[in-house]
Amino acid sequence: MSTPANSWQTRTYTALNTRLDRLVGAKTAKHFQVLRLRTAGDLMRHIPRRYFSGTELSDLSTLKKGEEVAVLARVLSTEVFGEDPKMRLEATITDGHGRLILTFFGRSRLVGWWEQQLTPGARGIFAGKVGDFKGRLQLSHPDFAIMDRAGRVTGGAKRNVILAEVSQTSLVGLYPATRQLPTWMIANCANLVLDYLGDLEDPLPDWVRDEADLVDLASAFRDVHRPTSLETVA
Repeated sequence: MSTPANSWQTRTYTALNTRLDRLVGAKTAKHFQVLRLRTAGDLMRHIPRRYFSGTELSDLSTLKKGEEVAVLARVLSTEVFGEDPKMRLEATITDGHGRLILTFFGRSRLVGWWEQQLTPGARGIFAGKVGDFKGRLQLSHPDFAIMDRAGRVTGGAKRNVILAEVSQTSLVGLYPATRQLPTWMIANCANLVLDYLGDLEDPLPDWVRDEADLVDLASAFRDVHRPTSLETVA
């Protein structure tokens, strides 16, 4: 009797090699290919570069030109320039110390909507690629979700609800990302994959992990993608 070709594969091996299109949908999985992430295991090994608290304002002094970011901040002021059809809205956000400019371009109707959403004092998550204009760091046309004190979404485009949902965790991972696949979408997909993987059997025997002082594989993935404190990801 012949042995099936995949009889040697453990559940852990099979689960980690599950294609992402089966877990997050073909459209989203296609964007992951740009990052060379094609399987559940690939995504689990896609590690956040750093974390910020979903309940505290971000430190804007750490931002660097060219990086994709998501920051939690408050709107300090807004100002409109130009006339229809070429208008520009600049919103200044702050962490209480530093400042960052958000820039939006559009017709008066759009500019009016942005101005209505970004009222001084509003608290939200703002995400995009850091650029600069005349020596000032800025986010041009960032995605954003405005939230109240309880964390409920009160403003921003409907597609950005996931951005606010992800930010409700104690720590939010900032992943290497792309414009089509921003960091909060990666975090959301990582959560879906974590739920799919469940309690994976670790390929290393207990005694080996004990000798090396290592956590099991399932715990390692949870600590990285769903951390409860910075100590768990150190």
